[in-house]
Amino acid sequence: MTRVALENNAEYIFYCQIESWTALKENLKHGRCVRLYGIPRGQYEDLETLELISVTTIEIDYWSFYKACNDPETASIILSKANDSNSQSFNPKEFWFQVILKENKKGLTCAYDTFFSEDYKRYDVSEFDRLNEINKQPTISTISELVPFPSFRDKTMHQENLTFSAFHVGQGNCSIAYGGKTGIMIDAGAGAPIRKREYKHNNIRNELSLIVDKLDRIIVILSHKDSDHWRLLSWDSALFNKVDAIYIPCGINCLAFKDTRIRSKLLPTQSVEFDSSNMRIFAHRSVPIKLNDNSECLVSVIENKNRKVLVPGDYMYSEIMTDRNVRISSLHSDRFHAVIVPHHGCEESASNIVQPNNPARAFFSAGTHAGYNHPRKNSLTEHSKIGYTNISKRTEENIIEVKLLE
Repeated sequence: MTRVALENNAEYIFYCQIESWTALKENLKHGRCVRLYGIPRGQYEDLETLELISVTTIEIDYWSFYKACNDPETASIILSKANDSNSQSFNPKEFWFQVILKENKKGLTCAYDTFFSEDYKRYDVSEFDRLNEINKQPTISTISELVPFPSFRDKTMHQENLTFSAFHVGQGNCSIAYGGKTGIMIDAGAGAPIRKREYKHNNIRNELSLIVDKLDRIIVILSHKDSDHWRLLSWDSALFNKVDAIYIPCGINCLAFKDTRIRSKLLPTQSVEFDSSNMRIFAHRSVPIKLNDNSECLVSVIENKNRKVLVPGDYMYSEIMTDRNVRISSLHSDRFHAVIVPHHGCEESASNIVQPNNPARAFFSAGTHAGYNHPRKNSLTEHSKIGYTNISKRTEENIIEVKLLE
């Protein structure tokens, strides 16, 4: 990283993109923050061609951000603590920022390696400035390249009898199909009240790890780029080392995915399918009418005879209904044995709910993040009203398995 020597400490210059401005600190205790992914200034110009890149996660407390930010437009949106979607006419996530950190052992800002960090350092923020460039995002692929990207079909599990389970992981999403030596995870995220320190120190009951320990190989289908859907891959090197491939929606951009440690495992795709002796698992790339952070995604379905489970990530039921990919829009007329409710049971998930194939269950994967207050009462009510049995344990501090299909 670019370092400027000072008399008693040092300054570090990062070029960054915002991941969330309503994030919860992963290392310093409690509190919300602005979370960014950053690279050293010297790597910025050659980002597309560099082979070895280590992405740093920076968590800036609101007070430090307020003092350091020299961009009133960005500051206005972030300090309002509004939901960090890109529904605003001005979206700070589309820009790059120069962030200058100054070492301070008592600083309220921390920085650490995005993948497998065992420690972090504390800083003060000297400057936070928006760069002039827009859309100089690292390209994994672009949405205009949707058609050329391959579809994948894997039949290596055709003799395995699988169980599909979701997990209470707080404000995140995580599920897995398992039964033999290979597991297929659909998202691998977590959030409050599941904390990084307690997870890494094995201070919680972790029923996911009991399953992972018995597997030789893991394949991940990542619904979309938000870290609450893949955070466990950055926390848990034992889990990550068993991952052969991570299927991501073709067209997404995420600075964290340029990191050398994950990039080689990424497979941008428009569809992927797996067959076992008792299940078919498939995912299709959305072609949304309206683009936002959550809509560029893979929508997954798990089938066992006439029973189906829908795993849409953060893609709303209404978006599924109107998607321009007929393989996705047709799902809205199906009936489901279970659903993992989109976007943790947000308010919008109460509308246009897919019909249950009774008896049916609605799994709400939500936690205690006060900024979101998921799941919303209206979503719980509307799912119950049309025949779903709700499963919701937002305050669960352990990672607990819930079997949805066998």
